[in-house]
Amino acid sequence: MALVVSQTPQIYTPAYNEQIFVALSNQIAISDFYYLVQFQVGGSIIYTKKILQRPDGYCVFDAIEVVKNYIKHSFNPTVTGITYATDSAVAVTVYIKEFYSAAVQSTYTYNYVAWNACLDADTFSTYDYRDYVTNGGEIKLLSPNATEYLVPNAKIDIKADNWLHFFKDDFTYIDFVLYRASGAVKGSLTKTIPTGAYIHYINTGAKLWDGSGVTVNPTDTLEINFEGDSGGMSTSFTFTDVCSKSVQYNVYYYKRNGGIGFKTFELVSQETMTKKTNTVRMNTKTLSGGIYSAPTYKREKNVVSTTSQKSITLNTNWITEQQAIQLNELFDSPMVWLQLETGEYKPITITDNSYKFSKHVNDKLFNYSITADYDNTETRQRGI
Repeated sequence: MALVVSQTPQIYTPAYNEQIFVALSNQIAISDFYYLVQFQVGGSIIYTKKILQRPDGYCVFDAIEVVKNYIKHSFNPTVTGITYATDSAVAVTVYIKEFYSAAVQSTYTYNYVAWNACLDADTFSTYDYRDYVTNGGEIKLLSPNATEYLVPNAKIDIKADNWLHFFKDDFTYIDFVLYRASGAVKGSLTKTIPTGAYIHYINTGAKLWDGSGVTVNPTDTLEINFEGDSGGMSTSFTFTDVCSKSVQYNVYYYKRNGGIGFKTFELVSQETMTKKTNTVRMNTKTLSGGIYSAPTYKREKNVVSTTSQKSITLNTNWITEQQAIQLNELFDSPMVWLQLETGEYKPITITDNSYKFSKHVNDKLFNYSITADYDNTETRQRGI
Protein backbone atom coordinates (compact mmCIF):
# COMPACT_ATOMS: atom_id res chain seq x y z
CA MET A 1 0.00 0.00 0.00
CA ALA A 2 1.19 3.51 -0.80
CA LEU A 3 -0.63 6.82 -0.48
CA VAL A 4 1.02 9.88 -2.07
CA VAL A 5 -0.37 13.35 -1.41
CA SER A 6 0.85 15.78 -4.08
CA GLN A 7 -1.03 18.96 -3.15
CA THR A 8 -2.12 20.54 0.14
CA PRO A 9 -3.01 24.06 1.30
CA GLN A 10 -0.19 26.19 2.69
CA ILE A 11 0.33 25.94 6.46
CA TYR A 12 -1.48 29.27 6.84
CA THR A 13 -4.25 29.71 4.32
CA PRO A 14 -7.29 32.02 3.84
CA ALA A 15 -10.42 30.25 5.06
CA TYR A 16 -12.56 31.61 2.21
CA ASN A 17 -10.23 30.53 -0.58
CA GLU A 18 -9.62 27.10 -2.08
CA GLN A 19 -8.01 24.50 0.20
CA ILE A 20 -7.26 21.77 -2.33
CA PHE A 21 -5.92 18.30 -1.46
CA VAL A 22 -4.76 15.86 -4.16
CA ALA A 23 -3.90 12.25 -3.26
CA LEU A 24 -3.22 9.04 -5.15
CA SER A 25 -3.15 5.43 -3.94
CA ASN A 26 -1.61 2.48 -5.76
CA GLN A 27 -4.37 0.18 -4.46
CA ILE A 28 -7.29 1.61 -6.42
CA ALA A 29 -7.78 -1.61 -8.39
CA ILE A 30 -9.07 -3.47 -5.31
CA SER A 31 -12.82 -3.91 -5.58
CA ASP A 32 -13.88 -2.25 -2.31
CA PHE A 33 -11.32 0.59 -2.43
CA TYR A 34 -12.23 4.17 -1.59
CA TYR A 35 -10.60 7.22 0.02
CA LEU A 36 -11.79 8.15 3.49
CA VAL A 37 -11.29 11.82 4.45
CA GLN A 38 -11.79 13.20 7.97
CA PHE A 39 -11.66 16.81 9.15
CA GLN A 40 -10.73 17.90 12.63
CA VAL A 41 -11.31 21.54 13.59
CA GLY A 42 -10.67 22.64 17.14
CA GLY A 43 -9.78 19.22 18.51
CA SER A 44 -12.56 16.82 17.50
CA ILE A 45 -13.55 14.99 14.33
CA ILE A 46 -16.43 16.94 12.87
CA TYR A 47 -16.77 15.59 9.35
CA THR A 48 -16.08 12.28 7.60
CA LYS A 49 -16.38 11.84 3.85
CA LYS A 50 -16.15 8.77 1.66
CA ILE A 51 -14.64 9.63 -1.75
CA LEU A 52 -14.49 7.22 -4.66
CA GLN A 53 -11.49 7.59 -6.93
CA ARG A 54 -11.70 9.58 -10.15
CA PRO A 55 -11.26 7.75 -13.50
CA ASP A 56 -7.55 8.58 -13.24
CA GLY A 57 -7.43 7.18 -9.69
CA TYR A 58 -6.85 10.46 -7.89
CA CYS A 59 -8.70 11.88 -4.90
CA VAL A 60 -9.28 15.64 -5.25
CA PHE A 61 -11.26 17.64 -2.70
CA ASP A 62 -11.58 21.17 -1.35
CA ALA A 63 -11.83 21.70 2.43
CA ILE A 64 -13.28 25.22 2.18
CA GLU A 65 -16.94 24.30 2.74
CA VAL A 66 -16.13 22.57 6.03
CA VAL A 67 -13.50 24.95 7.38
CA LYS A 68 -15.13 28.32 6.68
CA ASN A 69 -18.10 27.42 8.89
CA TYR A 70 -15.83 27.48 11.94
CA ILE A 71 -14.51 31.00 11.35
CA LYS A 72 -15.94 33.84 13.45
CA HIS A 73 -15.81 37.60 12.96
CA SER A 74 -14.27 38.41 16.34
CA PHE A 75 -14.14 42.20 16.43
CA ASN A 76 -15.39 44.41 19.26
CA PRO A 77 -14.68 48.13 18.80
CA THR A 78 -15.39 48.91 22.47
CA VAL A 79 -12.50 46.87 23.89
CA THR A 80 -9.29 48.39 25.21
CA GLY A 81 -5.85 46.82 25.25
CA ILE A 82 -4.80 43.75 23.25
CA THR A 83 -7.68 41.37 22.56
CA TYR A 84 -7.61 37.78 21.29
CA ALA A 85 -9.76 37.42 18.17
CA THR A 86 -11.43 34.15 19.13
CA ASP A 87 -11.83 31.76 16.19
CA SER A 88 -10.71 34.35 13.63
CA ALA A 89 -8.18 31.61 12.90
CA VAL A 90 -8.66 27.89 13.51
CA ALA A 91 -6.36 24.87 13.52
CA VAL A 92 -7.34 22.26 10.94
CA THR A 93 -6.21 18.64 10.72
CA VAL A 94 -7.09 16.59 7.66
CA TYR A 95 -6.73 12.79 7.57
CA ILE A 96 -6.68 11.06 4.18
CA LYS A 97 -7.03 7.30 4.47
CA GLU A 98 -6.96 4.30 2.16
CA PHE A 99 -9.83 1.90 2.72
CA TYR A 100 -9.86 -1.55 1.13
CA SER A 101 -10.14 -5.20 2.14
CA ALA A 102 -12.83 -4.04 4.60
CA ALA A 103 -10.41 -1.94 6.69
CA VAL A 104 -8.44 1.29 6.84
CA GLN A 105 -4.92 0.53 5.61
CA SER A 106 -2.90 3.73 5.87
CA THR A 107 -3.40 7.35 6.90
CA TYR A 108 -1.86 10.64 5.76
CA THR A 109 -2.17 13.54 8.24
CA TYR A 110 -1.84 17.24 7.42
CA ASN A 111 -2.12 20.24 9.76
CA TYR A 112 -2.68 23.85 8.82
CA VAL A 113 -4.27 27.08 10.08
CA ALA A 114 -7.11 28.83 8.27
CA TRP A 115 -7.95 32.42 9.10
CA ASN A 116 -10.67 34.95 8.32
CA ALA A 117 -9.42 36.08 4.92
CA CYS A 118 -10.66 35.95 1.34
CA LEU A 119 -8.16 36.99 -1.32
CA ASP A 120 -9.21 37.84 -4.86
CA ALA A 121 -8.41 35.31 -7.57
CA ASP A 122 -5.37 37.12 -8.96
CA THR A 123 -3.80 37.62 -5.52
CA PHE A 124 -4.50 34.05 -4.44
CA SER A 125 -2.91 32.66 -7.61
CA THR A 126 0.47 33.88 -6.32
CA TYR A 127 -0.31 33.46 -2.61
CA ASP A 128 2.56 32.95 -0.17
CA TYR A 129 1.57 32.79 3.49
CA ARG A 130 4.81 34.51 4.50
CA ASP A 131 3.47 37.71 2.97
CA TYR A 132 0.57 37.72 5.46
CA VAL A 133 1.45 35.83 8.60
CA THR A 134 3.97 36.29 11.39
CA ASN A 135 6.68 33.73 10.94
CA GLY A 136 10.19 33.33 12.30
CA GLY A 137 10.29 36.69 14.05
CA GLU A 138 8.93 38.65 11.09
CA ILE A 139 5.54 40.17 11.76
CA LYS A 140 2.92 40.88 9.13
CA LEU A 141 0.32 43.46 10.14
CA LEU A 142 -3.12 42.49 8.88
CA SER A 143 -4.83 45.85 9.20
CA PRO A 144 -2.96 48.86 7.89
CA ASN A 145 -5.03 51.96 7.31
CA ALA A 146 -6.96 51.83 4.05
CA THR A 147 -5.30 54.95 2.67
CA GLU A 148 -1.74 54.29 3.80
CA TYR A 149 -0.03 50.97 4.39
CA LEU A 150 1.22 50.91 7.98
CA VAL A 151 4.89 51.45 7.30
CA PRO A 152 7.28 54.09 8.62
CA ASN A 153 6.09 57.60 7.69
CA ALA A 154 2.46 56.50 7.24
CA LYS A 155 -0.10 58.98 8.60
CA ILE A 156 -3.17 58.21 10.73
CA ASP A 157 -5.94 60.69 11.52
CA ILE A 158 -5.80 61.65 15.21
CA LYS A 159 -9.60 61.32 15.55
CA ALA A 160 -9.68 57.82 14.07
CA ASP A 161 -9.32 54.40 15.65
CA ASN A 162 -6.50 52.44 14.03
CA TRP A 163 -7.05 48.72 14.54
CA LEU A 164 -3.90 46.64 14.29
CA HIS A 165 -4.44 42.89 13.71
CA PHE A 166 -1.51 40.50 13.91
CA PHE A 167 -0.59 36.86 14.36
CA LYS A 168 0.98 36.39 17.78
CA ASP A 169 3.78 33.98 16.84
CA ASP A 170 6.20 33.99 19.83
CA PHE A 171 5.75 37.68 20.71
CA THR A 172 4.84 38.21 24.36
CA TYR A 173 4.35 41.97 24.68
CA ILE A 174 4.31 45.24 22.75
CA ASP A 175 6.06 48.47 23.67
CA PHE A 176 4.52 51.75 22.50
CA VAL A 177 6.59 54.94 22.49
CA LEU A 178 5.08 58.32 21.58
CA TYR A 179 7.49 60.93 20.18
CA ARG A 180 6.99 64.63 19.64
CA ALA A 181 8.05 66.14 16.31
CA SER A 182 11.20 67.37 18.08
CA GLY A 183 12.15 63.76 18.85
CA ALA A 184 11.39 64.06 22.57
CA VAL A 185 9.62 61.10 24.20
CA LYS A 186 6.13 62.12 25.30
CA GLY A 187 5.05 58.79 26.77
CA SER A 188 5.53 55.01 26.75
CA LEU A 189 3.30 52.00 27.37
CA THR A 190 3.84 48.24 27.55
CA LYS A 191 0.97 45.86 26.74
CA THR A 192 1.17 42.11 27.38
CA ILE A 193 -0.23 39.91 24.62
CA PRO A 194 -2.87 37.58 26.13
CA THR A 195 -3.01 33.83 25.64
CA GLY A 196 -4.36 32.59 22.35
CA ALA A 197 -2.35 31.08 19.55
CA TYR A 198 -3.34 33.16 16.58
CA ILE A 199 -4.80 36.58 15.75
CA HIS A 200 -4.90 39.46 18.23
CA TYR A 201 -5.92 43.07 17.75
CA ILE A 202 -5.50 46.44 19.45
CA ASN A 203 -6.59 50.01 18.81
CA THR A 204 -3.36 51.96 18.24
CA GLY A 205 -5.11 55.26 17.62
CA ALA A 206 -5.06 58.17 20.07
CA LYS A 207 -7.44 56.22 22.37
CA LEU A 208 -4.50 53.94 23.22
CA TRP A 209 -3.35 56.66 25.61
CA ASP A 210 -6.68 57.21 27.39
CA GLY A 211 -6.13 57.22 31.15
CA SER A 212 -2.36 57.46 30.84
CA GLY A 213 -2.14 61.22 31.35
CA VAL A 214 -0.60 61.61 27.89
CA THR A 215 -2.29 63.83 25.28
CA VAL A 216 -1.65 62.93 21.65
CA ASN A 217 -1.09 65.84 19.28
CA PRO A 218 -0.97 66.00 15.47
CA THR A 219 2.61 65.44 14.19
CA ASP A 220 3.33 63.02 17.10
CA THR A 221 4.84 59.71 15.99
CA LEU A 222 3.94 56.36 17.55
CA GLU A 223 6.61 53.67 17.51
CA ILE A 224 5.35 50.10 17.97
CA ASN A 225 7.87 47.46 19.12
CA PHE A 226 6.91 43.78 19.19
CA GLU A 227 9.07 41.82 21.61
CA GLY A 228 9.48 38.03 21.91
CA ASP A 229 11.82 35.12 22.43
CA SER A 230 13.24 35.21 18.90
CA GLY A 231 13.78 38.96 18.76
CA GLY A 232 11.61 41.92 17.94
CA MET A 233 10.14 43.97 15.16
CA SER A 234 9.19 47.63 14.94
CA THR A 235 6.90 49.84 12.90
CA SER A 236 5.63 53.38 13.31
CA PHE A 237 3.22 55.99 12.02
CA THR A 238 2.60 59.71 12.48
CA PHE A 239 -0.66 61.23 13.71
CA THR A 240 -2.22 63.89 11.52
CA ASP A 241 -5.33 66.05 11.69
CA VAL A 242 -7.85 66.04 8.86
CA CYS A 243 -9.07 69.63 8.64
CA SER A 244 -12.62 70.01 7.35
CA LYS A 245 -15.53 72.40 7.78
CA SER A 246 -17.90 69.45 7.55
CA VAL A 247 -18.68 66.65 9.99
CA GLN A 248 -15.97 64.01 9.69
CA TYR A 249 -16.95 60.35 9.52
CA ASN A 250 -14.68 57.32 9.70
CA VAL A 251 -15.88 54.14 8.00
CA TYR A 252 -14.41 50.82 9.18
CA TYR A 253 -14.61 47.56 7.25
CA TYR A 254 -13.31 44.00 7.12
CA LYS A 255 -10.43 43.74 4.68
CA ARG A 256 -9.78 40.73 2.48
CA ASN A 257 -6.78 39.78 4.64
CA GLY A 258 -8.91 39.63 7.81
CA GLY A 259 -7.88 42.96 9.32
CA ILE A 260 -9.96 46.08 9.90
CA GLY A 261 -9.29 49.01 7.59
CA PHE A 262 -10.78 52.49 7.67
CA LYS A 263 -11.35 55.51 5.47
CA THR A 264 -12.07 59.07 6.55
CA PHE A 265 -14.88 60.87 4.73
CA GLU A 266 -14.32 64.54 5.44
CA LEU A 267 -16.51 66.46 2.97
CA VAL A 268 -20.22 67.26 3.17
CA SER A 269 -22.37 64.26 4.12
CA GLN A 270 -26.14 63.98 3.89
CA GLU A 271 -28.54 61.84 5.91
CA THR A 272 -31.92 60.88 4.47
CA MET A 273 -34.84 58.81 5.70
CA THR A 274 -37.35 56.64 3.85
CA LYS A 275 -40.42 55.06 5.31
CA LYS A 276 -42.55 52.03 4.59
CA THR A 277 -46.20 52.20 5.62
CA ASN A 278 -48.58 49.23 5.98
CA THR A 279 -52.29 50.16 5.97
CA VAL A 280 -55.71 48.52 6.21
CA ARG A 281 -59.16 49.90 5.23
CA MET A 282 -61.92 49.70 7.84
CA ASN A 283 -65.59 50.69 7.70
CA THR A 284 -65.97 53.97 9.60
CA LYS A 285 -69.78 53.89 9.93
CA THR A 286 -71.56 52.64 13.02
CA LEU A 287 -75.24 52.29 14.01
CA SER A 288 -76.22 54.75 16.73
CA GLY A 289 -79.78 55.76 17.70
CA GLY A 290 -81.16 54.15 14.58
CA ILE A 291 -78.78 56.12 12.35
CA TYR A 292 -75.98 54.41 10.39
CA SER A 293 -73.30 57.05 9.85
CA ALA A 294 -69.78 58.21 10.71
CA PRO A 295 -68.21 61.53 11.74
CA THR A 296 -66.01 63.18 9.14
CA TYR A 297 -62.85 62.80 11.23
CA LYS A 298 -63.01 59.01 11.34
CA ARG A 299 -60.35 57.23 9.24
CA GLU A 300 -61.21 54.61 6.64
CA LYS A 301 -57.57 53.99 5.78
CA ASN A 302 -55.69 53.06 8.96
CA VAL A 303 -51.95 52.65 9.47
CA VAL A 304 -50.99 49.25 10.86
CA SER A 305 -47.26 50.02 11.12
CA THR A 306 -44.64 52.49 9.95
CA THR A 307 -40.98 51.55 9.55
CA SER A 308 -38.32 54.21 8.95
CA GLN A 309 -34.91 53.52 7.38
CA LYS A 310 -32.09 56.08 7.57
CA SER A 311 -29.30 56.27 5.03
CA ILE A 312 -26.25 58.47 4.59
CA THR A 313 -24.19 59.66 1.64
CA LEU A 314 -20.50 60.21 2.41
CA ASN A 315 -17.85 62.01 0.37
CA THR A 316 -14.07 62.01 0.58
CA ASN A 317 -11.72 64.80 -0.33
CA TRP A 318 -9.40 64.35 -3.33
CA ILE A 319 -7.65 60.99 -3.14
CA THR A 320 -4.76 59.30 -4.91
CA GLU A 321 -5.02 56.52 -7.47
CA GLN A 322 -3.55 54.03 -4.97
CA GLN A 323 -6.10 55.05 -2.33
CA ALA A 324 -8.91 54.48 -4.85
CA ILE A 325 -7.62 50.96 -5.56
CA GLN A 326 -7.42 50.13 -1.85
CA LEU A 327 -10.95 51.44 -1.28
CA ASN A 328 -12.27 48.74 -3.59
CA GLU A 329 -12.11 46.54 -0.48
CA LEU A 330 -14.51 48.91 1.30
CA PHE A 331 -16.99 48.85 -1.56
CA ASP A 332 -17.55 45.07 -1.49
CA SER A 333 -16.78 44.35 2.17
CA PRO A 334 -19.53 42.26 3.86
CA MET A 335 -19.07 44.00 7.25
CA VAL A 336 -18.92 47.82 7.47
CA TRP A 337 -19.33 50.25 10.39
CA LEU A 338 -19.79 54.01 10.55
CA GLN A 339 -18.17 55.81 13.49
CA LEU A 340 -20.33 58.66 14.74
CA GLU A 341 -19.06 61.91 16.28
CA THR A 342 -19.61 60.33 19.71
CA GLY A 343 -17.18 57.54 18.82
CA GLU A 344 -20.00 54.97 18.69
CA TYR A 345 -19.92 52.39 15.89
CA LYS A 346 -23.06 51.85 13.81
CA PRO A 347 -23.29 48.94 11.33
CA ILE A 348 -24.13 50.06 7.80
CA THR A 349 -24.67 48.41 4.41
CA ILE A 350 -23.31 50.08 1.29
CA THR A 351 -26.12 50.25 -1.25
CA ASP A 352 -24.17 51.45 -4.30
CA ASN A 353 -24.15 48.82 -7.05
CA SER A 354 -21.10 49.96 -8.99
CA TYR A 355 -17.62 51.27 -8.26
CA LYS A 356 -15.46 53.33 -10.61
CA PHE A 357 -11.74 52.56 -10.79
CA SER A 358 -10.36 56.04 -11.41
CA LYS A 359 -6.89 56.66 -12.82
CA HIS A 360 -4.92 59.87 -13.05
CA VAL A 361 -4.20 59.20 -16.70
CA ASN A 362 -7.91 59.88 -17.29
CA ASP A 363 -8.83 62.13 -14.37
CA LYS A 364 -6.37 64.52 -12.78
CA LEU A 365 -8.51 64.87 -9.65
CA PHE A 366 -11.16 62.54 -8.25
CA ASN A 367 -12.87 61.74 -4.98
CA TYR A 368 -14.98 58.89 -3.65
CA SER A 369 -18.61 58.73 -2.56
CA ILE A 370 -20.73 56.00 -1.00
CA THR A 371 -24.36 55.70 0.00
CA ALA A 372 -25.16 53.37 2.88
CA ASP A 373 -28.19 52.27 4.89
CA TYR A 374 -28.05 52.10 8.66
CA ASP A 375 -28.74 48.49 9.62
CA ASN A 376 -31.26 49.39 12.30
CA THR A 377 -34.85 50.52 11.57
CA GLU A 378 -37.30 52.54 13.65
CA THR A 379 -41.00 51.73 14.15
CA ARG A 380 -43.93 53.89 15.33
CA GLN A 381 -47.17 53.24 17.19
CA ARG A 382 -49.95 51.90 15.01
CA GLY A 383 -52.73 54.22 13.87
CA ILE A 384 -55.72 51.99 14.58
